Amino acid sequence: ICFSNSFAKRIQCMNKILADTVKNQFSVTLPNLYQDEIGELTTVINKIILETKQLINDVYESKLKEREYAE
Repeated sequence: ICFSNSFAKRIQCMNKILADTVKNQFSVTLPNLYQDEIGELTTVINKIILETKQLINDVYESKLKEREYAE
């Protein structure tokens, strides 16, 4: 697992995972192993990732329905 006890290393790891998450169309969330400030931040970031993924799916489904109705 990527997170160490060092805040700097944990933040660097979060940054890498977030970059990968965007590349992978929000299919990855951050592991949340701690109950500290970074753990709280991770919880919020994971909620944002999941909500963004849901919004992307909603738009995709809406576009599919538009195509169906247009035919």
